[in-house]
Amino acid sequence: FVSSYLYNTWTNASTPDPGSVSAGAVMMLLVATLLLLLRNKLLGAEARFVSVGGKSGRQALLRLRAWRWPLAAILAFYLVGTTLVPVVGLATMSFVVVLTPLVPPWELATWDHWRVLWEDEVFRRSIENSAIIAVVGAVLTTAFVALATLVAHRSGFRFRGTLPFLMLYPRATPGIIIGIGFFWAYLLTGAFGDFMRGSIWGIMLAFCVRNLPLAYIVMYPTLARIGEELDRAGRAAGAGWWRTSRTIVLPLLKPAIFASFILLFVEIINDYDPAVFLVKPGTEVMGATMLAQFIQGLVGPVSALALVQVVITVVVLAVGAKVFKLGVAGGEHSA
Repeated sequence: FVSSYLYNTWTNASTPDPGSVSAGAVMMLLVATLLLLLRNKLLGAEARFVSVGGKSGRQALLRLRAWRWPLAAILAFYLVGTTLVPVVGLATMSFVVVLTPLVPPWELATWDHWRVLWEDEVFRRSIENSAIIAVVGAVLTTAFVALATLVAHRSGFRFRGTLPFLMLYPRATPGIIIGIGFFWAYLLTGAFGDFMRGSIWGIMLAFCVRNLPLAYIVMYPTLARIGEELDRAGRAAGAGWWRTSRTIVLPLLKPAIFASFILLFVEIINDYDPAVFLVKPGTEVMGATMLAQFIQGLVGPVSALALVQVVITVVVLAVGAKVFKLGVAGGEHSA
């Protein structure tokens, strides 16, 4: 893959070649630009997606009829193969000395991997740093994307047309390239860069930029379904742009905002590749720690740490669905 080639060229080559890495990154950005331009051309006018306006339309469920059981079986097989089996493997590996088909797992059971996880400062600090970065980063990124989406699609800002492209670029770029970019940016910005490189906030910024497009692709479709006549009605009543957005548009965006926060938290706490070039002692995060420790052969503690990451993800998704009522039932959002 391109990202692996760039990573190996930068770090593992006998003669590192930053010039080739930069050229490869520029080529990928050009391809991303063309694809985003094509996307914008194919989508056309946003008015085609409007479904919340002065007169609301009715949503209906799609009746699967005879297809419901075959489709349910396919989905169940997919979920078991891609979710349940890997999690069971992680859980088993975290409780045995070695996982082998030659010896029953219960004969090799041990708590040592979990003891290492809680007693080793690197593992413990990785969990703490990842949790802080995920919470703060998700809050700040959600607020920023909500405002940027309003400016891009509901304002008269002169350069608003460039904002969607800027918000989609990071996801079209490998996380390793983003990490390299932030590494050089921090290195060349003096005291500010030194502070960011020496703290978890530098990694948080890279993670936020990397995952920012996810919040945008959640918020934009919801905003596109809200008719602009609601904005015009607010301005006709004497409200300015910000008041109209705050009192009319943002309340209608609440389901998307809450969903964006949960999605960003999950993505940030599970992210790792932008941190590969930024992490240092004291700023470890779970993903980078798992990568480094796995290379050293500590498979058991890595499996335990990965299971902690999975549990945090499941709990956050469950709590988010319960507290924020993030779900679709009967064709209606219940948020």
